[in-house]
Amino acid sequence: MKKDRYAYYDFTQERLGFEPVFLLGSCRSGKSSLGRLMGSLRDHYHVEEDWLLLMLPLMARAGLVDRRVFVNMARAWISEKVYDVVLMRSASFRPTDHSYVARMKTAGDIETALTRLRGRGDVDRYLRSSKVRVIFNLAELGSCADLLKEIHPRALYIHVDRSADAQAADIRAKAWYDQAQLVRPSNRQLYRLVRRNGRTLYLPFWVRPAHTEAFLRMGAEERARYYVSEHRRLTLRARRRAGRLRWVDVRYEDLLRDPPRVLKAVAPGARAGGRTAELVRELRRRGRAS
Repeated sequence: MKKDRYAYYDFTQERLGFEPVFLLGSCRSGKSSLGRLMGSLRDHYHVEEDWLLLMLPLMARAGLVDRRVFVNMARAWISEKVYDVVLMRSASFRPTDHSYVARMKTAGDIETALTRLRGRGDVDRYLRSSKVRVIFNLAELGSCADLLKEIHPRALYIHVDRSADAQAADIRAKAWYDQAQLVRPSNRQLYRLVRRNGRTLYLPFWVRPAHTEAFLRMGAEERARYYVSEHRRLTLRARRRAGRLRWVDVRYEDLLRDPPRVLKAVAPGARAGGRTAELVRELRRRGRAS
């Protein structure tokens, strides 16, 4: 008996109706600050660390999902996500969230999305009439740049980096990789499991198997610095694998020093939104205080 074939409709970039942007960088690199600034521009939308898009490339890299299924599913999910983003179905209205929508969009923008855009047909018409960009903030996926290229080869890649000392200090303060987190992690991530002294430890994917014992002996400061160096190494390797990409490097320090110049580099020709000037002032204040 012939087995049925299943697949999502193949939403290639030509069929999307908007330009996907992959915003890459390790944690505490400053990418969310850039993502919010870009999300304030007209016809630009910032998606903060969508869980499924974070997990799919890591699962494909680990061989847990077939490569064709990964590409097909990721394309379908990205094409579907735009409706929730533009209609603000998935927007955060919590002022304490990094992705709080009112930091990027004005009350008028929000009212339009909630009242004038009534459904998918309205979104489709909006996408056809405007040059829309959706910025997917994908923490720690510089290591999968080559896999992201398989999803949408002509997407724009923006990689944000920062002083290694400052980044490691922030990571250490968060205590993300302390021993207690290896025993019972608080984040729903993909881990490599190891058994030590009769218990299971959950190691982050970026810890090389050959470095397992050394990592377990490291103190918190060493682990934070190892995190920074490994992500830089993995990102460089993935970029070499990918070959030619539309890639822009951004330094967080430059973003604080001159936000408009960075915006011009990553979004040339884009129009400022109602919240853009406010976010520029906030970044400059942060730069002066650092």
